[in-house]
Amino acid sequence: MLNYRLADEKDLMLYYEWANDPLVRQNSFTKGTIALDSHKKWFHQKISDKNSLMILFYLEKKAVGQCRIECSEELGKINFSVASEFRGMGMAKEILKLSSEIFFEKTKLNRLYGEVKNENIASQKAFLKAGFEQKEEATHLSYWIKRNEKY
Repeated sequence: MLNYRLADEKDLMLYYEWANDPLVRQNSFTKGTIALDSHKKWFHQKISDKNSLMILFYLEKKAVGQCRIECSEELGKINFSVASEFRGMGMAKEILKLSSEIFFEKTKLNRLYGEVKNENIASQKAFLKAGFEQKEEATHLSYWIKRNEKY
């Protein structure tokens, strides 16, 4: 069973390594390797931002993946990644499901969405299995949305 906690300062280098993973960079909307100084600034800003929810997932004591949700007044935007050694094991679906539950519980917002490149089939399947619905497909990406049925 996956456990989780909010990301904190000691996770900076883990997030940096994951952010620069070749598959993560390939599926990201921002190309190129991320410089450490740039990552440090971004990371410190995100972990202290009340509108950003950064969650670290782990099995026993091994980090499995992460999720970041950016909240606006009306909805949240979800981004996630899975550590390379845990890919293909259904962890993305679990991370998305748990992140959705945490988001809906903490924010009282009723919509959460993600954007996925059309060629990123694994993430599309994970969103679908986690209860998200594909709402729109554009030239290079698809939009996935999940609603909180309590609101």
